[in-house]
Amino acid sequence: FAARERFGTPIVMGKVLTEYESPPPSWVVECGAFQRHLYNDGDELDFAITANVMVDSDIITSRPFAEELRFSGGSDLQLFRELNQAGHRIRYAAQAVTYELMPSSRLSVEWATKRQYRRGLNRSATLRRLGGSPQQYIKRLGASAVAVTRGAAKWAAGTVGRNSARRLKGRLDIAYGVGLAAGLFG
Repeated sequence: FAARERFGTPIVMGKVLTEYESPPPSWVVECGAFQRHLYNDGDELDFAITANVMVDSDIITSRPFAEELRFSGGSDLQLFRELNQAGHRIRYAAQAVTYELMPSSRLSVEWATKRQYRRGLNRSATLRRLGGSPQQYIKRLGASAVAVTRGAAKWAAGTVGRNSARRLKGRLDIAYGVGLAAGLFG
């Protein structure tokens, strides 16, 4: 509430910290694959997720989430992108903290890779569904190429240096980048 008043924006997204059901393997902590991205307090965002968000109820429609996304995910991302495009600003409140419990069953390289792919896929699919401009498509393809290239470099360095966490970070960057491209083309 304090952040809402301080920023004067109708949407405030807070910090989400990961807690583990049981002590995770060291690679999980080293690569940070299960920790959501953290921003600086007050950062203006063009998206939000429902994990820790406060939104003024008067800007929400009666059926805010896209029904067609109920099984694939991304309906929250689309909703907040639509609201942002309609002129509703979104700010990040670093002091507003909540916790996400990560079950032990998800602590696998495969699950983390799929999550990053889906994250990229949803970001670009939302851009496509909301009628992104040619410039936005080009920018998104550039971001995809950067993520894949950066990921390949990390993966190679991790392989040569026998650093499994670095190799995994590379794999996750590649998955995210491929998801960004795939989402643009459906």
